[in-house]
Amino acid sequence: MIGPKRFQRTIAKDVTWAIEPRSQYVILSNQPESLAVFLNVIAGLSIPSEGHIRREGTISPPGGFLRYSSGGTPLELIRLLAPLYRFDTEQVLDFVSATIRHDRLFRTPLAQLPALLRRELNFILTYAIPCDYYFYGTPRGCRPDLYKVGQQILARRSKEATMLLGTGSERLARSLGSDAKAAILYGGNFTLYERLDDALVVFAQLDPEPAIPNEALEGESHDEIDLLL
Repeated sequence: MIGPKRFQRTIAKDVTWAIEPRSQYVILSNQPESLAVFLNVIAGLSIPSEGHIRREGTISPPGGFLRYSSGGTPLELIRLLAPLYRFDTEQVLDFVSATIRHDRLFRTPLAQLPALLRRELNFILTYAIPCDYYFYGTPRGCRPDLYKVGQQILARRSKEATMLLGTGSERLARSLGSDAKAAILYGGNFTLYERLDDALVVFAQLDPEPAIPNEALEGESHDEIDLLL
C-alpha cells in the first residue's frame, strides 16, 4: 500500500491477513498518517496500490459517517445510510436526539452546524448505527460523557462485531483486553502477533518513525483517525 498523492511512503507490503469475525485486534503504529491509509484501505475507502481486499458485512468507516454527506442535513444523511446499513431510522434518530441536545439538529444543513456539534454528531452517529466491523483509534477532543457512552456501547457490540483499534498508546491498546490479537505497522512492514503483550514489548523497543514533512502534507487530504470518529 502506498500513500496517496504526494504522501508517497510505503505503508505496508506483502500483507496477507484474514480478519476473523467477532474478534478484537490492535494495530500498533506511531505514524498516524500511515495508520489512516492502512485502515482506509481495509475499510474500502482507498484502493491498495497492489493486491486485493475482500470484504463481507458492514464497516464503520474510519473518519465517521459524515464523510458520506453531500452537504445536506443530518436527517437526509441518516435516511441515505438506512438501506445500506440496514437499520431502523427512527431508532437511530431517537438515540442521537437523546444524546445530543439541539432543537434543529436534524434539519440544519451540516455545513451550518458549529464545528464542535458536527464532531459530536459524527462521534455518536457511528455508535448509533450497528456494524459488523468497527475501526477506531486514539480519541481526539472527545467529551467525557460521550466517550463513556461510546465505551459502553462498544462493550456490548464487541460480543457480536469485530473491533479493530489503531493506536500508538499502550493504555488504549490494553483496553481491548489481553485476549486481543495484535499487529505492528512500522517502516512499511506489517507484522502479526498472537498475543498483545508480545506486540507491546516489541513496539516499545522501536525507534519513532520520522514524521511526514509538513510540505509533503500541504494541500493534501489526510483523514485523522479518531475514536470511531
